[in-house]
Amino acid sequence: MGGCGYNHFKMPTDPHPSEPPHLRLRADLPAGARLRVTVEGRAADGTPLQRQSLALGDSQAIELELPVQAGWRSRLSRAWQAHGAAWLLAGALAVYLVTRLAALADYPIFFFTDEANQTLLALDLWRDGLRGADGVFLPTFFNNVYQYNLGVSVYLQLIPSLLFGRSIELTRGVAALATLLAPLWLALAARQTYRSAAPWLAALLLSVTPAWFLHSRTAFETSLAVTCYAGLLYFYLRYRGGQAWGLYGAVVCGALAFYSYSPAQVVVLVTALLFGVTDWRYHWQQRALVLRALGLGLLCGLPYLRFWIQHPGENLNHLLQIDSYLVQPGPWTDKLAAFGREYLRGLNPAYWYAPFQDAARHTMDGFGNLLAFTFPLGLGGVALAAWRVRRWEYRVPLLAVLAAPSGAALVGIGITRLLFMVVPMALLAALATEELGGRLARRWKTGGPAWGVALWIGLVGFNLYLLGAALVNGPTWSADYGLGGMQYGARQVFGAALDYQQAHPDATVVVSPTWTNGTDVVARFLLPDPSLVQLDSIDHWLNEKQPLDDNMLFILPPEELERAQDSGKFSRIQEVGSLPWPDGRPGFYLLHLAYVPDIDRIMAAELRDRYELESAHLVVEGQPLLVQYSRLDMGAIQNVFDGDLATFARTSAANPMVLQIEFPAPRRLTGVTLQIGGAASILDVSAEVEGESQTYMWRRQVGDVPMPRPLNLDFEGELPIRRLELRLKNTRDGEPAHVHLWEVTFP
Repeated sequence: MGGCGYNHFKMPTDPHPSEPPHLRLRADLPAGARLRVTVEGRAADGTPLQRQSLALGDSQAIELELPVQAGWRSRLSRAWQAHGAAWLLAGALAVYLVTRLAALADYPIFFFTDEANQTLLALDLWRDGLRGADGVFLPTFFNNVYQYNLGVSVYLQLIPSLLFGRSIELTRGVAALATLLAPLWLALAARQTYRSAAPWLAALLLSVTPAWFLHSRTAFETSLAVTCYAGLLYFYLRYRGGQAWGLYGAVVCGALAFYSYSPAQVVVLVTALLFGVTDWRYHWQQRALVLRALGLGLLCGLPYLRFWIQHPGENLNHLLQIDSYLVQPGPWTDKLAAFGREYLRGLNPAYWYAPFQDAARHTMDGFGNLLAFTFPLGLGGVALAAWRVRRWEYRVPLLAVLAAPSGAALVGIGITRLLFMVVPMALLAALATEELGGRLARRWKTGGPAWGVALWIGLVGFNLYLLGAALVNGPTWSADYGLGGMQYGARQVFGAALDYQQAHPDATVVVSPTWTNGTDVVARFLLPDPSLVQLDSIDHWLNEKQPLDDNMLFILPPEELERAQDSGKFSRIQEVGSLPWPDGRPGFYLLHLAYVPDIDRIMAAELRDRYELESAHLVVEGQPLLVQYSRLDMGAIQNVFDGDLATFARTSAANPMVLQIEFPAPRRLTGVTLQIGGAASILDVSAEVEGESQTYMWRRQVGDVPMPRPLNLDFEGELPIRRLELRLKNTRDGEPAHVHLWEVTFP
């Protein structure tokens, strides 16, 4: 009798074994005996690996190596366990890019002046030797019409615009590519900090957020600031997780957000304060690192210090420009109450999940700023973070939620100022989803890769649905395409103007600027430089005779065509074409115009009428006054004496505006104050003084400013005045023109 010794072999569970599995066999047989042995290797799932047959003689030993050569199911299973989450994340980011870059010029349907200005300022910077309009080398902020509120976004556009020129697709595409970092940082935070098995979940939840979907397809600076804010949160989580370098990354990302968008300045500072207070013990343990990071922060703050020194009044000007309650009259208690109201509105779930909470061009029809069906997940994420608030990793996104409305609350709630909220809410919703999935799996023994793939497919499908809805239905979500609504038509109007001018080189094309903000900026972006296209309203030809011939083409919105038709001043209004709005209605008319033969007589009669004064008997401060004034087309003359800065009067065409005030008894005055608009103006004042035959005269001239302001004129002494004449001229515009006046007071 003989025996056979063996070593039992089982496939290792390590998907990447350091050496091939092997089997050692030894036979103890009688002399001359032979033994045939068949060896078969199988994977853990039963899939055959290799089969070998061999014969053993007396006292013979042999070792076999079994190559790890699994079947396709086994290989796929092991590859999925090792790389499945990474594949899904890569797919999620690819879908994000597709849904951000596809048909960028078609949705949103507007192209806004703030978007165009990013590229134009970048090109101007290069043209001027890397100096801004104020002559500063590599300026901290750029002047966006009336305020310095553009920064990092301009530098982002510099190299692409130099290489590829100006186009809507490029300007928006550069900004959209930059926002890819936001879902990536959220996914990395989920994987590295929260040990998520589905880090792609946070990325896809951010991607399907309607407010983020819309604004990440624009070149608005808010999307760049929010992206940098996502980086701040990611790197701070890495720092709290023990990675010292994360604090430096948080400082840099915070600085980039700070210099990208003005509300971000408040959000970043509040976030830093909350992180500093709640994690002070940890910071103290890392105090040497924190001191170095503070030094880096001070270095990042030097550009702002330089800007503040060079433009000391700009912060106040910015608050005036956006009409913040902080610079309006009233006690500080009322302003604190206003801040509290706006702040709480920014945390109100109804604002975030109910549709139609913002202007039409900042919303997707039927959707809230956050998806309604993610409300339980968002609420659950906030509740989960509050329940685990003692754990730093849950405290960080919760504090970011509390910080997000702080910048908007200084002015008024609006999604562009509040967009920071989408980052922590996407992360918290992802954490809640995984927590819920884990509990269900433990209770009902469900889960596994199939459930994760199904959820991934669902979120990817909804991304594609949002894209399809935006491109197909988005153009008709709002029927207001004018200045108060979508401001549609930049590409279409200036494209038509350019085509006509190229086909008719001797023609003059006049485009009305009244349908969008900053039409001159948009025109400069879309037209070649220089361009012969002229921006002017039809009112210029209605109020005063202007050159007009057959070589002039007017592109007018419907309301201006209607005014031209009703004026009776044109013998010919010939439509040569039209540009439809997305809903099919005519949005712009291409017209040839000709004056009536007696236009000179009509204009002369209007000029006489323009300077005829109207009269009103008013009671001001208990005293009756006789006021004669230029004809108005907005407001009433009582508005300029009611002490209310919210009311005003506007001349219909007279420039200057004339006010003649007669006092029933001489009134002793030391001067007069007018609340006027921001246009450059001249105020001429003449006075008849009791007991004197001479007329006193004064003049005060002021330049352009962004907002209405008081204009004070001192009489250099007290005078008993019987009659006062005020002539306020807008020197920026010609004549005829509108002149605005808010208030007249006698200090």
